[in-house]
Amino acid sequence: MDEEGTVRLSADDYRRERKYLAPSAFAWPDDSETTYPPPSDLVERAHWDSIMTLPTDVALKSTSYVGSLVGRLDALHTDWIFSWPEIGTAPYMEEVALLAGEEFDALVFNAAHGWYRQALGCLRNAFETMTVAAALSVRGDSKQFSSWRNGAVQVSFQAARSWIRDSTLGGQLDSDVSPLSVFGDDEESWTRRRYARLCAYAHSQAGYNNADFWESNGPIFVPAALEHVEAEFRETLALCYLLLRLGWPGYAPGPGEPALLSDAKVGWEQFERTLRQWLL
Repeated sequence: MDEEGTVRLSADDYRRERKYLAPSAFAWPDDSETTYPPPSDLVERAHWDSIMTLPTDVALKSTSYVGSLVGRLDALHTDWIFSWPEIGTAPYMEEVALLAGEEFDALVFNAAHGWYRQALGCLRNAFETMTVAAALSVRGDSKQFSSWRNGAVQVSFQAARSWIRDSTLGGQLDSDVSPLSVFGDDEESWTRRRYARLCAYAHSQAGYNNADFWESNGPIFVPAALEHVEAEFRETLALCYLLLRLGWPGYAPGPGEPALLSDAKVGWEQFERTLRQWLL
């Protein structure tokens, strides 16, 4: 331990260093640039420590003691990137799949740093956006899709769910999964249950917030909370892949769908047969 009450990483630990990416990584016009100017408005040390000390401690512990779990979270996000449609092949889904991927990326970062509720909150954003896009796709409503993406109109999750429920594809899917339901009105339909649960995280309801995960102030390292994030991520991804399938007429599975279905399916194993039929 050093004089500041911190423990330095060993000299051979690759996490020890912080570095800039080279300017060329951002396609700067002058590829000869290899460095940046010195700081012109450096944050005060006290503020840096206030922002970074606790999350850095959690990130180091997360990647030291449950590194394989953090790796699985990252693989779920990366697999999504390599499973979404190419530009020009799925006009309703391609941009929205990217937006969902940004939420999944933020989930991994937040979870690794101990912000578990914030990580889980990303899932509702992704799920809701994917549901609306898939609903407008099955309706072939390009005009409303453009208005929605331009911010001129809002589409609620409930409206989008009902549009998918009433569509040919949605009806076929619910028929395949009967007596269960994915898009139905019953409180136990999969999308209704999933959305309600994700809203609880987004709204920091009792039992669904960081105080419940940490049982303290924080952020602090809680391995069980990371396991919980992984389980919620997997179930939400299963539905997001299904929504991608519904909204992408030329759908073709990528690496994400088989990888997801080959691993743990806690709480949604009853849908595995139908997911394999529709996604693989």
